[in-house]
Amino acid sequence: MKIEKYVDKLNLIKLFMYVFIYKTVIELIYIYRISPLYDYTGLTLDISVIAYFVSLLYLILLIMLLPKDKTRPSTYLYLIFIIFLVVPLLSFYWLNNKSIYYISFVILACLVISFFLRLVKPIYFFEEIKSAKFLLSILFILYILITIYLIVKRGGIDLRAFDFGSIYDLRSEVQFSGISGYLLNWCAKVFCPFFFAYFLFKNEKGKMLIALILQLLLYLSFGFKAYLFSIGMLVMVAIAVKRNRFERDFTWGFICIIVASYALDILNITSSLRNSIPFRMVYVPAQIQYQYYDFFENRDKMFFADGIIGKILSVESPFNQPVPFIISSYFHNGAVSNSNTGIFSDAYANGGFFNMIFFALLLAMIFYLIDSLTRRIPKYIVVAAFSYMMFVLNDNSLLTAFLTGGIGLMLILLLLFNSSLNENYETKWRRNT
Repeated sequence: MKIEKYVDKLNLIKLFMYVFIYKTVIELIYIYRISPLYDYTGLTLDISVIAYFVSLLYLILLIMLLPKDKTRPSTYLYLIFIIFLVVPLLSFYWLNNKSIYYISFVILACLVISFFLRLVKPIYFFEEIKSAKFLLSILFILYILITIYLIVKRGGIDLRAFDFGSIYDLRSEVQFSGISGYLLNWCAKVFCPFFFAYFLFKNEKGKMLIALILQLLLYLSFGFKAYLFSIGMLVMVAIAVKRNRFERDFTWGFICIIVASYALDILNITSSLRNSIPFRMVYVPAQIQYQYYDFFENRDKMFFADGIIGKILSVESPFNQPVPFIISSYFHNGAVSNSNTGIFSDAYANGGFFNMIFFALLLAMIFYLIDSLTRRIPKYIVVAAFSYMMFVLNDNSLLTAFLTGGIGLMLILLLLFNSSLNENYETKWRRNT
């Protein structure tokens, strides 16, 4: 027992060092590259030494109280969530001397998730679905047909996708909304990662290649670099979890990507990776979170007036535009753009600090569902398939991410996958007897 406790403490110290190095790297890049280039967008520099030590204390607290059960996919997904959503917010907090109240409630919300996952053990249910394997085959065919339809509707491959300098013009022309918009989102962020992981498990390389080609064609038609990133993310996560070195390999892998983006930028080779990762993926979401807090700190909360709940309850918005456009206009001198935000800042805008804790519990229940619905699936497949969904939470409210962002659909696909394995096992058992 003493040896096990010693090993656990040593692993915890190692994990803290990995995340601390990651935090330090993104902070140095912010100080020496991001802020000098983008201070006009609000990514300024107002360093607080006291806030730095507070951020360090909060990081220690988060790492100490992380879930420890490595048989559960939620343990890995929650760590991804901390690395990509919470750590950048800790960095932005002290680099811009922001309010301690918001970051403190974010940490409290994370601890609520962590305690829930540590204390509540999964209960396995909905494992016997008839024809689950057949349903997955039908969905794979539908995924192919829908993706081809969306590409044709868009006008096919656009050569501007090969030029990162003009790719934003291509993206600005995308006008899909309603059902088409949902289908595009699901094909790129749910069906492709899921079926790639599904056929990776089944070792069906031809179908894996089909998923990759379709994702590449979506990128060449629509120009969203996240479509390419989702596959790279999936492969990196699958390898790291399967090798049982997730904490080290995943964190160091992302550190290397951040450093590479800086090196390529400084050497004037390309600024695309810097724009995509440390700027757009790391610090812009953190900035927008604090913009929501600053805007609604002394204003009435929205109480979901912009969403389905508000419509059902007849809650009227005090604004003539959706909140993301109001935030963008307020903080960027009337600029017309869509400042979508993540789970905690959206929760605060709709109900204050209490609502942040409530949505932390909802997210904890989603993690719990992931564990409960995927008992038969190897954890490296589950974590890989769901890994990109953690990024969705950085730019979407939890309700949006669940209903239209793809989390709910991914749960259904994994449920079918889990049940299909039972069919395979039964078939093998009958052949042997």
